[in-house]
Amino acid sequence: MGVEMKIDFEDTIKQLKELVGQAETLKNNVAKINFITPAELAEKMHCTSQKAREIFNRKDFPACNYGKVKVAEVGAVIKYFSVRRDK
Repeated sequence: MGVEMKIDFEDTIKQLKELVGQAETLKNNVAKINFITPAELAEKMHCTSQKAREIFNRKDFPACNYGKVKVAEVGAVIKYFSVRRDK
């Protein structure tokens, strides 16, 4: 009256490899958070560096200080500019 257990090691190894691949993909995506500086924003928007600094200094702009440099996460900047704002 013993219990027989059949373990398909090849299937288990295949599933583990898939999980490892998914973990690597997630790890790579997390590491791809990009930041932009006022100088880079000026270059992308074809405006003066002074205008880019003014944008970074707005209260509603998603920038933060990283040491002595202001930076903003690229995704947050894109989201910020997707909403129309009056002057």
